[in-house]
Amino acid sequence: MAKRGGKNLLALVALVTIGGLVAIFGGPLDVSARLLNFAMLTEPKLIKEAHAYIDERTDGRQAACLYVVNCDGGSARLTLVSDLATWNLEDTKRDIWRRGSSGFCPGRTTNIGLQLIPEPGAQPDVESHMLSRWSFFNDRFIPRSGRFQSGAFSDKDWEPCTLERALIRSTPSLNPQTPPPVSAGH
Repeated sequence: MAKRGGKNLLALVALVTIGGLVAIFGGPLDVSARLLNFAMLTEPKLIKEAHAYIDERTDGRQAACLYVVNCDGGSARLTLVSDLATWNLEDTKRDIWRRGSSGFCPGRTTNIGLQLIPEPGAQPDVESHMLSRWSFFNDRFIPRSGRFQSGAFSDKDWEPCTLERALIRSTPSLNPQTPPPVSAGH
């Protein structure tokens, strides 16, 4: 009888574990986390996470161009953000919301992305880190291709990143548009 109780307990633990994983990664908790992260996304958060991506994934000597989805032509394409002061995140979020909820603006294009380019004197980073996309699940930039999560950057051509166009710089003094990284304690 004790063996049978042990098997039942093991089956119950396995069932609870599987149910918990489904609830976290495919159920209401996953959707709630994505919606909360979407609602709380701000321009300073994007810039802070772009700096974090450069610091954590590269040698820190990379600049980045910021791209956002554009739906003017009916299908999704990436547009280079040329000026942080005139770019409106709320307009971008409106298009992202419509893409996710109504099939508006189809295409294999990320909603928000970064393309890295080496700072003067630095080497290009590994190819898998050069393109990244914003993940509403992770609430940060992640490499376009990775072991567990991957996705399209864009299925259409985009304006290539150059140092002159890079708004996010590893050395903020190189570009007056880039606000300095925000420390975790402030």
